[in-house]
Amino acid sequence: MLVQLVVSGETTIRQREQGGEVEVRLTEARPVNRRPRQDAVRNVPWVYDSDLLMEWLPAAFVRAAVINEISQGQSGAREWVEFVVTRTTDLRGWTLTDRTGTYTTFGAVAVWAAVPAGTLIVIHNGGDRDPSLPAADSDPAGGSMICAHNNSALFTAGTWGGLSNSSADNVQVRDAGGVLVDGLSFNSDAGHAPAFGAFTVNRALRFNGGTEAAADAAGSWTMTATATAADVTPGLANGGDNTVLVSGLRTGPLFGATGLPVGLGIDPVSGLVSGTVTGAMGCYAVTLSRGTGGGAAVHSFPLVVSDPATDGMDDDADGIGNLLELALLRDPRRAEAGPGFRVLPGADGLAVEWRMPAGATGLRVVPESSSDMATWHADGASVVVLGDATEGDVRTVSARPAAGSGKRLFFRLRVETGP
Repeated sequence: MLVQLVVSGETTIRQREQGGEVEVRLTEARPVNRRPRQDAVRNVPWVYDSDLLMEWLPAAFVRAAVINEISQGQSGAREWVEFVVTRTTDLRGWTLTDRTGTYTTFGAVAVWAAVPAGTLIVIHNGGDRDPSLPAADSDPAGGSMICAHNNSALFTAGTWGGLSNSSADNVQVRDAGGVLVDGLSFNSDAGHAPAFGAFTVNRALRFNGGTEAAADAAGSWTMTATATAADVTPGLANGGDNTVLVSGLRTGPLFGATGLPVGLGIDPVSGLVSGTVTGAMGCYAVTLSRGTGGGAAVHSFPLVVSDPATDGMDDDADGIGNLLELALLRDPRRAEAGPGFRVLPGADGLAVEWRMPAGATGLRVVPESSSDMATWHADGASVVVLGDATEGDVRTVSARPAAGSGKRLFFRLRVETGP
């Protein structure tokens, strides 16, 4: 999972190349995803492309397709096989076979030239159609296809030999070069993983997982009680992780958000956060996510919302104005202990350290010094910045007044707003 890709000191990456191994040492941290803008103003539009980066498991599939469901049919030879395409693939010349021969060959037709990732393809015995199957559909645009093996507009039909109810058998999907793409064994056949025991009439096998490794593990499959419409899902994902897999293959992993102020929302497909804040001013703990479970990318950051109508007030009566509290990552709606900054002793006098949102482009804290509390200065001759470091979405700054030739000096933090 990658939300921010950060490399730091003492990290070593070894890269193998022809002729030896190269060692690269990394000494600086560099976040590579876009930092969120961390300040907003009530009744003013706000937008952020969340840009969450992640390694998502389906992108790493070696196989271009995975068997997703297989049914013996409710009776007779009403079998059908479903597989899901894991990346846009040319299926022309592919075959569906078992131990005894080829059931059908994908024709040299345009519909198979570039089948989109996430497409569920169901191929059934055209001579004995199972009643659990939905209507025929030869258009992948809807995400699924329901096809008879002898549909001459789509296939060159072989012989639908029928999946064995008792003898060792398997199902194989092979590419145009005859290379195995995916296989599944049953009735004591051990040629392919996963391998199952007795697989009899009026039963189906459904893949419940969402990874390539799970597709080969029998524990990630369910043998249904019947092969009726109540227990099978031809042309549909199988629920749980399998639904996450199929949906993600089609659209990419979806985005989500919690903690956004009223008025902002996130597009689940693009990850764009936008809107006009109508909620109360304050410091919001926002969490953006992409994907679900252990494969999710998550980014949490503070978002401060100011309100020009109340910026100069002190809503929580803690002695610190609303705008300054927001700039110091405090909640102006709730009284908090301490002033929101630290006073640090040093050889050259006292210094002040404060925290602020690193991505607050319209909200700035300016340190200033004065000898009379009437005229204040922020230039380098008046203020010395001792430290300025950013970790994640929080920036920590420390500064002190410049030497004043024995004069008494005063120090303050002033907040600026605007672009």
